[in-house]
Amino acid sequence: MGERGFLIPPWYVSESPDTTIMMICSIIWGFSLCCAAFTATKAVKQSWLGFQRGKPVSAYTIMIWAEWSASVTISVISWLFLKGTLAPSFELFFVILCLWTVQMQCILQIIINRVSLVMVNRSLAKNLRLGVFLIVLAINISVFCIWIPARLQISNTYVRANDIWDRTEKAIFAMVDVALNCFFIWTVRTNLINAGLAKYKPLYQFNILMVCVSVSLDVCYASVVSLVFPC
Repeated sequence: MGERGFLIPPWYVSESPDTTIMMICSIIWGFSLCCAAFTATKAVKQSWLGFQRGKPVSAYTIMIWAEWSASVTISVISWLFLKGTLAPSFELFFVILCLWTVQMQCILQIIINRVSLVMVNRSLAKNLRLGVFLIVLAINISVFCIWIPARLQISNTYVRANDIWDRTEKAIFAMVDVALNCFFIWTVRTNLINAGLAKYKPLYQFNILMVCVSVSLDVCYASVVSLVFPC
């Protein structure tokens, strides 16, 4: 690891993964880059479709590109940090959290945007959008207050608090994610399928599958946080 950056205390202990863990991380990162290339292709197609319809810039288009950019940038920064190319510093951790905030806000707002398309009550859709934004914003602020001091190893109190809150906020995000997706499925069934629009049944079934996949990934993500890797 290179020289210590801004606000790194003298007692800071670097956490460098061993060769095996680094290889595993590199494989996972490579897989995520392949997924990023695939999703970028889909995003380009949707952006071009919006352009053809006379809407080159929409809230949805901005959010999908912000989500994609934040996710890819976080993956690159994280891999370079693990590799030792980027030294720990306040600036590094702050940038990561800013990108993470964009990532979390956008992914949930994208889901809400999809839900609002099949909602009859527009006022409810607006309140849902605002409510989720405020909940996630509160979590974002709390993570800034706890995670950065913990990563800087300011004190053991922050480290222990982060160990608890890190798992808690991931559980909250998972519940919000599941709730929004289940609400979307219920809305599609209630407003579309039950109204006789059978063509939306494949969409309904596909989203049930995607909810299962999403929940599984959330559980895996939360479980990985609890693992202790040798350094």
